[in-house]
Amino acid sequence: MQVTIGQTADDRRKIQKSFSGTSVQVQLKQPCDLLHPVFVLTWSSSYVHSNYLHAPELGRYYYIDDVILLTGSRAELHCSVDVLMSYKDQILSLDVNVIRNENERNKLIAADTYVDLLGVWLPSLFPFFVDYLPRTIPTRNIYLVGALIFMALVVVFRVFGFFSLRERVPLASRDEMNSTSVWKSVKQVASCRPMWALLAKGFCGMGKGTGQSVANYFWLNCTGKLSNAAISGIFTGLPSYFVLPFANKWAKKIGVKKLSVLAYGYCGIVYLIMYFIGYRPTDNNIINLIIIVIGLTFAGAMNSVQRFCGTALQGDLYDYVEWKTGIRNEGMMSAAMGYITLITNNISTILSGIIIAAIKYEPLINSYGVVIPQTDPSMLNAIW
Repeated sequence: MQVTIGQTADDRRKIQKSFSGTSVQVQLKQPCDLLHPVFVLTWSSSYVHSNYLHAPELGRYYYIDDVILLTGSRAELHCSVDVLMSYKDQILSLDVNVIRNENERNKLIAADTYVDLLGVWLPSLFPFFVDYLPRTIPTRNIYLVGALIFMALVVVFRVFGFFSLRERVPLASRDEMNSTSVWKSVKQVASCRPMWALLAKGFCGMGKGTGQSVANYFWLNCTGKLSNAAISGIFTGLPSYFVLPFANKWAKKIGVKKLSVLAYGYCGIVYLIMYFIGYRPTDNNIINLIIIVIGLTFAGAMNSVQRFCGTALQGDLYDYVEWKTGIRNEGMMSAAMGYITLITNNISTILSGIIIAAIKYEPLINSYGVVIPQTDPSMLNAIW
């Protein structure tokens, strides 16, 4: 392999560095690490002041961090990649300032999460219509109209997002796409351990997804009204808005990964405590509802932090893979994570159906087609 060994006096933060040197034949020591390679060459005293090299076959520039002399007039050059010089053409061709600012990025993620939370909160108000529209309207018709309204809103916002974002997303050039085969992209995804950790986290979330799928059964039968879910949603959603501003500060202090583990662990403990307390700890229905709302408020306090951490970790994943391989493989990774999410949601839906069938739940419907609460204690405990 031919490399150019020389010297540069420019600041490491400079993109276009001044560099000249001598072409030298070297061997790449195996196993190879593109970020910190080791080159073996025949040593010459003319290389004593060299601190920089260019490896065209690797497509990168490297700092020479250390020189280890070997026997037989040979030496090892221990190097580290210069990302700015290696990608200078791509960086300089952009019409924006490029800087990895995690603090600024995390603030943008937090702002986006605020809007995301609003979209999650609005549907929780829908049960009010079920309880307070005229009781002569069948429950099935109310849900059908609501589903059509939300589907129309999804289409509108998706179309708006497409026309707003399509020219702002950086696309790979034809040369970049041709330089990386599909099989190589698949191998990069398959060998990325951080991505598999996120996939495992998402897959394990199907337990909570199953609970959300059968939540309306609980509110209707165990509390007596579907609209109690909306009342609960008003309170359980509020802490997320107050806690979210602190997410960025906590992430800077302990790291996104630790913050994510703490947020999910906290919610799990609160849900477990609620399960042991039960849905009917007293004989007063109002007090029971208050206890449930308080428990869910504590449990949901860190929901916004979970969303924040999930988005931040996914962004870090893309940056990590590009740093490791030199290729920003967002498309393949997004497809893999989206597919696992789709499978998880489908499993959650199937499990919820199996659970409802296993407890032999049969809805009680009055003469107007309105679903009314169950009264069998064993059925209510099974739903809980």
